[in-house]
Amino acid sequence: MFSALRVAAQKGNAEAQFILGCISYNGYGVDRNCAEAFKWVRLAADRGDAIAKKRLVEMDANGKK
Repeated sequence: MFSALRVAAQKGNAEAQFILGCISYNGYGVDRNCAEAFKWVRLAADRGDAIAKKRLVEMDANGKK
């Protein structure tokens, strides 16, 4: 599942990018990695994902990048 999600994210799918960011941030099945999470959430936000934009602001405010 993660590999298909990563492929979709790498191809520019904003939803997949946001999900990967959440997985990285929370450490679901992977080591927690805030820098990786910020990268994916930022990419999703740049593609116009409204939830990702909100999460990006929260992560930035909390110093989680």
